[in-house]
Amino acid sequence: MASAIANDRKVVQSIEPVDATAATTEGTVVDWSQYNRVDAVVGVGLVDASHTLNVYLEHCDTSDGSYLTLAATGAIVTAGDQSSYLLSADRVASSKKYVCARLVRGGSDGSIVGVTLLLSNPKQAPAA
Repeated sequence: MASAIANDRKVVQSIEPVDATAATTEGTVVDWSQYNRVDAVVGVGLVDASHTLNVYLEHCDTSDGSYLTLAATGAIVTAGDQSSYLLSADRVASSKKYVCARLVRGGSDGSIVGVTLLLSNPKQAPAA
Protein backbone atom coordinates (compact mmCIF):
# COMPACT_ATOMS: atom_id res chain seq x y z
CA MET A 1 0.00 0.00 0.00
CA ALA A 2 2.81 2.45 0.79
CA SER A 3 4.21 2.15 -2.74
CA ALA A 4 0.77 2.83 -4.25
CA ILE A 5 0.46 5.99 -2.16
CA ALA A 6 3.95 7.09 -3.17
CA ASN A 7 3.20 6.43 -6.85
CA ASP A 8 0.06 8.55 -7.04
CA ARG A 9 1.47 11.74 -5.50
CA LYS A 10 4.30 14.09 -6.28
CA VAL A 11 5.83 16.47 -3.73
CA VAL A 12 7.80 19.53 -4.88
CA GLN A 13 9.41 22.24 -2.75
CA SER A 14 8.28 25.26 -4.77
CA ILE A 15 9.78 27.90 -2.46
CA GLU A 16 12.54 26.68 -0.16
CA PRO A 17 12.21 27.98 3.39
CA VAL A 18 13.79 31.39 2.99
CA ASP A 19 14.06 34.71 4.76
CA ALA A 20 11.68 36.56 2.44
CA THR A 21 13.31 39.94 2.01
CA ALA A 22 12.68 40.35 -1.74
CA ALA A 23 9.47 42.06 -2.80
CA THR A 24 8.53 38.98 -4.86
CA THR A 25 9.81 35.41 -4.72
CA GLU A 26 8.88 33.13 -7.62
CA GLY A 27 8.62 29.43 -6.85
CA THR A 28 9.71 26.45 -8.93
CA VAL A 29 7.42 25.87 -11.91
CA VAL A 30 5.84 22.40 -11.93
CA ASP A 31 4.13 20.50 -14.76
CA TRP A 32 0.88 19.21 -13.26
CA SER A 33 -0.66 17.97 -16.51
CA GLN A 34 -0.77 14.36 -15.25
CA TYR A 35 -2.56 15.24 -12.00
CA ASN A 36 -6.05 16.47 -11.13
CA ARG A 37 -5.30 18.27 -7.85
CA VAL A 38 -2.62 20.52 -6.42
CA ASP A 39 -2.28 21.59 -2.79
CA ALA A 40 0.20 24.23 -1.65
CA VAL A 41 1.27 23.95 1.98
CA VAL A 42 2.61 27.32 3.15
CA GLY A 43 4.75 27.39 6.30
CA VAL A 44 5.19 30.85 7.81
CA GLY A 45 7.45 31.77 10.71
CA LEU A 46 7.51 34.98 12.71
CA VAL A 47 5.80 37.63 10.64
CA ASP A 48 6.64 40.94 12.28
CA ALA A 49 4.27 43.89 12.53
CA SER A 50 6.16 45.93 9.90
CA HIS A 51 5.15 43.92 6.87
CA THR A 52 2.63 41.58 5.24
CA LEU A 53 2.92 38.43 3.16
CA ASN A 54 0.67 37.19 0.38
CA VAL A 55 1.16 33.73 -1.12
CA TYR A 56 -0.36 32.83 -4.47
CA LEU A 57 -0.83 29.52 -6.28
CA GLU A 58 -0.62 30.41 -9.97
CA HIS A 59 -1.10 28.61 -13.29
CA CYS A 60 -0.10 29.07 -16.94
CA ASP A 61 -0.07 27.27 -20.31
CA THR A 62 3.70 27.69 -20.70
CA SER A 63 6.49 27.41 -18.13
CA ASP A 64 7.78 30.93 -18.82
CA GLY A 65 4.49 32.68 -19.61
CA SER A 66 2.30 35.09 -17.69
CA TYR A 67 0.86 33.34 -14.65
CA LEU A 68 -2.66 33.91 -13.32
CA THR A 69 -3.84 33.44 -9.74
CA LEU A 70 -5.54 30.14 -9.01
CA ALA A 71 -5.73 30.54 -5.21
CA ALA A 72 -4.32 32.95 -2.57
CA THR A 73 -3.82 33.13 1.17
CA GLY A 74 -4.87 36.75 1.50
CA ALA A 75 -2.67 39.05 3.55
CA ILE A 76 -0.80 37.31 6.37
CA VAL A 77 -0.28 40.13 8.86
CA THR A 78 -0.34 38.68 12.36
CA ALA A 79 2.76 39.74 14.29
CA GLY A 80 4.60 36.71 15.65
CA ASP A 81 2.48 34.34 13.59
CA GLN A 82 3.97 30.87 13.11
CA SER A 83 1.33 29.11 11.09
CA SER A 84 0.57 26.88 8.15
CA TYR A 85 -1.83 27.69 5.35
CA LEU A 86 -3.29 25.45 2.66
CA LEU A 87 -4.15 26.52 -0.89
CA SER A 88 -5.90 23.98 -3.11
CA ALA A 89 -7.04 23.72 -6.72
CA ASP A 90 -8.27 21.02 -9.04
CA ARG A 91 -8.63 20.51 -12.77
CA VAL A 92 -12.17 21.90 -12.74
CA ALA A 93 -10.63 25.30 -11.91
CA SER A 94 -7.67 25.04 -14.29
CA SER A 95 -6.82 23.49 -17.63
CA LYS A 96 -3.33 25.04 -17.57
CA LYS A 97 -0.24 22.79 -17.71
CA TYR A 98 2.01 24.53 -15.16
CA VAL A 99 1.64 25.70 -11.57
CA CYS A 100 3.92 27.56 -9.19
CA ALA A 101 3.84 29.45 -5.93
CA ARG A 102 4.60 33.17 -5.68
CA LEU A 103 5.33 35.09 -2.50
CA VAL A 104 4.76 38.85 -2.37
CA ARG A 105 6.09 40.77 0.62
CA GLY A 106 5.12 44.24 1.73
CA GLY A 107 7.14 46.19 4.29
CA SER A 108 10.76 46.45 5.29
CA ASP A 109 11.73 43.23 7.09
CA GLY A 110 11.72 39.59 6.10
CA SER A 111 10.00 36.48 7.37
CA ILE A 112 10.84 32.79 7.02
CA VAL A 113 8.44 31.26 4.49
CA GLY A 114 8.39 27.98 2.55
CA VAL A 115 5.87 26.53 0.10
CA THR A 116 5.54 22.83 -0.75
CA LEU A 117 3.32 21.65 -3.61
CA LEU A 118 1.55 18.28 -3.40
CA LEU A 119 0.22 16.99 -6.71
CA SER A 120 -2.32 14.20 -6.36
CA ASN A 121 -5.24 12.35 -7.95
CA PRO A 122 -3.33 11.31 -11.10
CA LYS A 123 -5.16 11.22 -14.43
CA GLN A 124 -3.99 7.64 -14.88
CA ALA A 125 -3.78 5.42 -11.81
CA PRO A 126 -0.38 3.80 -11.12
CA ALA A 127 0.13 0.18 -12.19
CA ALA A 128 -0.70 -2.29 -9.44
